[in-house]
Amino acid sequence: MMSKHDSIAALLERADDFQYFGRLLLSRDPVYNLVPKDRIPELIALANDEGIRKAKEIRARYPDADAAGIAEMFDVKIEYSDDKNTMFGVVIHCEYHNKLRRIRIYRRSLKKLRTLIEEYALGDGAVLKQVFIAHEFYHFLEDLNANAFLDAYKVTTLRLGPIKNDSTIAALSEIAAQAFAKELTGVGYYPCLLDEINMRRSGPPVPVARQASNLFGHLIFRIPYKDEDDQ
Repeated sequence: MMSKHDSIAALLERADDFQYFGRLLLSRDPVYNLVPKDRIPELIALANDEGIRKAKEIRARYPDADAAGIAEMFDVKIEYSDDKNTMFGVVIHCEYHNKLRRIRIYRRSLKKLRTLIEEYALGDGAVLKQVFIAHEFYHFLEDLNANAFLDAYKVTTLRLGPIKNDSTIAALSEIAAQAFAKELTGVGYYPCLLDEINMRRSGPPVPVARQASNLFGHLIFRIPYKDEDDQ
């Protein structure tokens, strides 16, 4: 059986492997079992490319601005919170509230994940704030474009004769946001790597695999793990 140390070492070797982390995110989507298995690599690649394309487009327009500066140019407010950042056992690092046009970042997550960046020599931990902002800024851009990318790829969740219900694959949005944040900030890893490391260090994940809420205007889709203060 692979030890925690070996498991984390294996993760670090795949730090920039978008297919690997894309599959992890997609496998936690509520409609994952309805996604044709032969299309999974293609869908992950499409989402990854969409995030990179958007980041390059934004970077070309604002070559010298960081993620926080870019968000402010779009009148997106950024606030930092010391509140407890868990909901139904799911740890939330940051969130975008579309109605308030606001990104909220939880300082507890900044502190914890910044420590991981430095411990595993992943670069400057100070960049994490920009990674969080970039991730949520991508969701802001999605709202501006009426979720056009997500709406292009759907699965049928219910069919009754001529009546059917189609659903978007929310994980594709998260994959694209990961790629966007990575490209815009220049970090050498997919941000969800930090979640995966923390999960392996903390033990088995909380048995709440996913939680959907329209409270923040989009799917809260975070890898769940036990917070140290909850143990």
